[in-house]
Amino acid sequence: MEKESIQNHPGEHEHALILIKQARDGDKQAIEQVLQLFDTDIRYLAQFIKMPREDAIQELVTELIAMIKRDNIE
Repeated sequence: MEKESIQNHPGEHEHALILIKQARDGDKQAIEQVLQLFDTDIRYLAQFIKMPREDAIQELVTELIAMIKRDNIE
C-alpha cells in the first residue's frame, strides 16, 4: 500500500512545520520523520529527473535536508 502525500491532509501542515523546526534545531528523529512525511512526494518527483531513480531520490532528499537547515521555511 502506497503512503499518501502530505498534500492530501491539510491538518498535517502544522505538524510538518513543527517537525521542520525541530529538525532545524538538530533533532535527528524529526529529520527522519520529515523525510518519511515527504517520501511519497520525493519518489513521485524523482521520476521526472533524468538520472537513475535512486540517484534522483538521493538528490531530492539532500536538497530537502538543506532546505530544512536554512532559516527561510515558514
